[in-house]
Amino acid sequence: MAKYLLQQHVHHAEGERPPPSRNPLVRFQRSFEARFERFRGGYRGLLSMALAHRPIFVTSFLALVAVSFLLVPFLGRNFFLPSTPATS
Repeated sequence: MAKYLLQQHVHHAEGERPPPSRNPLVRFQRSFEARFERFRGGYRGLLSMALAHRPIFVTSFLALVAVSFLLVPFLGRNFFLPSTPATS
């Protein structure tokens, strides 16, 4: 096991795809990394859009926070109201 795990690793150039593997853990890791990079690219796009339109973003965010305070009267309401007995 140690001999297998400590084999010499082949490093690839930036952007070069590594050879396909039959190992399911390697395939899982590569697919996870690819999906995570796609997610990261989308998130980076959203952040740059928010930074490019700061006044609109800040105004929208503060409006969302203000509107969410309208839900305060409903917080915990079900916990404190007595439950009605079930009818059979």
